[in-house]
Amino acid sequence: MAPTLWGIIGAPKAGTKGYGYSLALTKASGVWTERELEQYLTAPSQFLPGTTKTITGLPDAQDRAKVIAYLATLKN
Repeated sequence: MAPTLWGIIGAPKAGTKGYGYSLALTKASGVWTERELEQYLTAPSQFLPGTTKTITGLPDAQDRAKVIAYLATLKN
């Protein structure tokens, strides 16, 4: 099961307890920003080398913007 995305913007990377994050993500510092989410959704393995995320990314910038705008509405 994946961690919840509620409150992801501003949340620490790899911050959900009990989830098996990749070593690359557990070593990442800081919190998720809209800009970083945009970079991650564009190309996960380029943004975070060593990630085990199997998606190739969302190539369409408008699609990424819509996803990020939606995620920004999910507040704890």
